[in-house]
Amino acid sequence: MKSKLFVSAIMILCSSLILFGAQTLPQVKKFPHLDLNSLEKMKPNGEYVIGVWKDGRWQEAGRLAYDKFLREQEFDLSPYLAGTDAPKIKITEQGPGAAHIDSVLLGGRPPEATKGPDSGRILRKLSVKDNDIINAEG
Repeated sequence: MKSKLFVSAIMILCSSLILFGAQTLPQVKKFPHLDLNSLEKMKPNGEYVIGVWKDGRWQEAGRLAYDKFLREQEFDLSPYLAGTDAPKIKITEQGPGAAHIDSVLLGGRPPEATKGPDSGRILRKLSVKDNDIINAEG
């Protein structure tokens, strides 16, 4: 008796799966990629000015714009660091909006030192890409 019920249950289950499978499923509307944090759609809040110590003075190497989204950006400093044993790099924030930095790496290596108040904590945070950001305003 139990085996007949079991076989009947299996047959009902199989027939319902076959009937359900034969039905056409509604098409899901595909949404275009939103690109909310793409560089092309960025509305900058400000920028980071990248400076390099060369020939006894700070020289501006370039600028990186930022907005409200956390994003990875790269900047090639090789033309400014040629022949430098211990490079010194300064990052200055300019702009009215909130600014945050997760990490700063030079050739994949973390900084050896930072200047300013609480430099030990800042050095630890800038040394690892882990989304543990620091406030970079001012």
